Amino acid sequence: MRTSLLLIVTVLTPVIASSETLRGAVKDSSDTPLSGAMVLIHWDRAGAPAGLRSNIGIEADLRTATKEDGSFTADLPPGFYDVFVAATAFTPTCRKIRINAGEAQEIRFRLNVDDLYTVEMGNRVEALSGFSHATPGHVPEGTAMRQPNASTAEQCESACAATLACKAYAFDTVNPACYFYSEVFMGRTPEGRRVGLYSSGLSILPKAGFICAFKRSSFPPPPVPVQPPK
Repeated sequence: MRTSLLLIVTVLTPVIASSETLRGAVKDSSDTPLSGAMVLIHWDRAGAPAGLRSNIGIEADLRTATKEDGSFTADLPPGFYDVFVAATAFTPTCRKIRINAGEAQEIRFRLNVDDLYTVEMGNRVEALSGFSHATPGHVPEGTAMRQPNASTAEQCESACAATLACKAYAFDTVNPACYFYSEVFMGRTPEGRRVGLYSSGLSILPKAGFICAFKRSSFPPPPVPVQPPK
């Protein structure tokens, strides 16, 4: 008699915790998005050693940075987390959150300029990418939008640095006023460009009593003064 041996093979599939998306936003006190802010996510093990299965967490801290619009995202398994946020010249902050299975979590942070910074620098917040300053007595080519809450050149530059839509600014030193430009142009004057004359820099136009600067992220080349027609 032949005996057949039936082998039953059981395939064990490990249980993988599903990731939940954490969405966040970081802004300043005027509701302006803060790009490049550091976001650190740390797992709180509360209850996990005692068998709380809904607190899976992550072993290593997760570090990311906010995008240009101040947003950030992270894929996290269920658990308790401490979310720490820090940005240049701003007071850091932290908040505890709970990620539950099958649920997305949204969190928003609003940061204030830190007093330790303002004692030495006033209300000026340095632009992370910096500015390229043009020759005095010029303004950027384009549509100027007056900003009512900046009464000094330093405040004007700081406000432009913190405003996503601001590509350049001009400040009237005679009758103090700040102006933002949401669009900048390359090369000489509009009239020159119409006949094919370009420069390698950003276009600025003569205007007495003004100082102006472009965000370095607007265009790589430095601005080139436009000579008034003779």
